[in-house]
Parts: sequence; C-alpha cells; structure tokens
Amino acid sequence: MKENHLLLPSPQKAKQQYVQFTQPLPSEPFEKIKMDIKFIYIRGQRKNALLLTFLDTFTRLPLAWDFQYSIRHQNVAMLFDRIIEDWLQPYRPCIDGKVRVCLRSDNDSRFVAKDLQDYLKSNFVDQEFILPATPQQNAHIESFNHVVEELVCKKYEFDDISQGRQVLNRFFYTYIFAGLSVQYYTCRRQCFLMNG
Repeated sequence: MKENHLLLPSPQKAKQQYVQFTQPLPSEPFEKIKMDIKFIYIRGQRKNALLLTFLDTFTRLPLAWDFQYSIRHQNVAMLFDRIIEDWLQPYRPCIDGKVRVCLRSDNDSRFVAKDLQDYLKSNFVDQEFILPATPQQNAHIESFNHVVEELVCKKYEFDDISQGRQVLNRFFYTYIFAGLSVQYYTCRRQCFLMNG
C-alpha cells in the first residue's frame, strides 16, 4: 500500500518549545498565562463536559473560561481573543510600557495544534509546554482546578450543561470579585486607571 501511495501522509506536528524553568516568576500581570482543561461530569447527560480556563500566574486571576462538551483549538483561539480585548489591550504596564506574554500549557492536542501556534505567533504571544508527566510545572492552574473540584464539582450535580454554566458563572464571579484576590485586583486596577 505504501509503494502505491494509498496511505494518507502523516500529519505534520508543530514544533514544541518546552519550559525553561519549573516554576515561572513573573514580574508583572499577564507575563505568564497558564491554560488547562478540566473534565466535569454532567450527571443528567451522563457525559463529561470540558472546562477551559486561562489563569494569570502573577495575580492568580482567571482571565477567561469556557464550558462545553467539545473544545477544539478554534475555541481556544476565540477565548484568547477575549483575553486580548478584555485584559491585554486596556493594560498599561507601570514599568516600561511593554509586556511580553507567554502562554504555558500541557501537551493536550488542542494546545499543540499548528493552527493555534500560528495564531498565537501572529498575536505576538510566546507559547511553551510543560514536560510530559510533570503537572507540577503547571501548578498554579492545577491548583485552581482543584479549587473548582472542591467548591463546585463536589457540591453540585448538574442536570445539563446550562445549569453547569450558571453555577460556574457564579463561582468565577465570586472568586474574582469577592475572593482573596480582590484586594490585589483593586490595587492593580488603580494602576490600570492611572496609566490608562
């Protein structure tokens, strides 16, 4: 079959840049953004839904999230567009006026997709991947996913995905604006307003 060219060509894999440091030490917001997918069981439908979350490592704030039965690399790109519009464009760094964004993730096929890597390059975003079998290199987002597990998944059984979205909307709103990070967020917001 091979000699008659009946087999499809093997798919091209994008080159992956792996992390240089185990734990990032960002010096300002949006310098290191982590993304990950968490599976949440929808009891009424008897299947898993996927929660995609982007988390700023410096402030520990979830910048954007999406909850669907299926997430593809196009969904990741559309969600990152929202981060650019809502967070990165209005932000003015206090130091030199420039921020270099680096997006860190695991080796999920949605994050490794060549189209997504091209999209991020066109938006001047660096992408790095954790080494296989080392979730501790993505510890901030894994810790956040554990919080979601403890405060949402163990307390609620969802009948459908819309009920899950409602609960997650309340959770994210509370986590961002009424949680422990609100004091720091308020401080950074003043810096945003002074520079804006």
